[in-house]
Amino acid sequence: MSQLVNTNRLNDAMRLFKEKYVELIVNVPPLFSDARRVVKSLKDSGLVLGIATNMEERYAKKILRQSKIEGYFEAVIGVDDHGKLKPNPDIIFDALRGMNLPRKDVVFVGDSMIDIEAGKNAGVDVYAVATGFETRETLSLNMPKRILNRLKDLIEIVEDNRFPNE
Repeated sequence: MSQLVNTNRLNDAMRLFKEKYVELIVNVPPLFSDARRVVKSLKDSGLVLGIATNMEERYAKKILRQSKIEGYFEAVIGVDDHGKLKPNPDIIFDALRGMNLPRKDVVFVGDSMIDIEAGKNAGVDVYAVATGFETRETLSLNMPKRILNRLKDLIEIVEDNRFPNE
C-alpha cells in the first residue's frame, strides 16, 4: 500500500481498504466452486482439516460460518494470532499445533506463490491450486509437490489413496 499511496495518506488508505475488504470479501464470501462439497468429502474421509490464513481470524471464521463449513475445521489460524504474515511459517505451525499433527502427515493446500513459500518454510508438502489468481505456470515456478487444476481434484486424490503421500 505504501508504494501506491502518498505516505501522509497511508492510514486513510488502509482504513478504506479494510472497510471495502470487509464489505466485499467478508460479508459476501467468494467460495471457490465446489468448496463446500470438497471440504465435506475430505472431512468424511477422516482427514483433519485446518486453515492458516493471512486474513484476520475473525473474518476467516465469519466467512466459514456464512458458507456453512465452519465445523469442518479443527483449527482456524489468522494473522492476528501472532502478526507474522505468510510466507513466515508460524501460522502453519500454529495450525499444526491446533490440529495436533506432525509436519510429515500434512499437505498444505494454497493458491498463491506466498502459500507455496509458507508451506515449504514450514517443512510440509504443498499442493497448489490454479484458481485464476495465479496461473499454473506461475505456481510451478515455486515447485509445489503437486499443482491441481481445481480444488475438487483433492477428492480424487483421497479416493485413490494418494493423499498425502503419493
